[in-house]
Amino acid sequence: MQSKEDPNLFTFYEAYMTEEGIKAHKETEQYLTWRETVADWMAKPREGMTFEVVAPEDIDSWKTLK
Repeated sequence: MQSKEDPNLFTFYEAYMTEEGIKAHKETEQYLTWRETVADWMAKPREGMTFEVVAPEDIDSWKTLK
């Protein structure tokens, strides 16, 4: 997502069903390539954040979003 106030500020997010899914993603070639490619673009180090899903309330409905 790109900030409306600062067009140079972006937030990238991904949603995973499990911690194992996150771990598996971080071991993929495309993730490792992306991480290395954008390292110098970061104004500050990347930080992980966790959130609670509020919509859709039925988390099982996310399983169809592949």
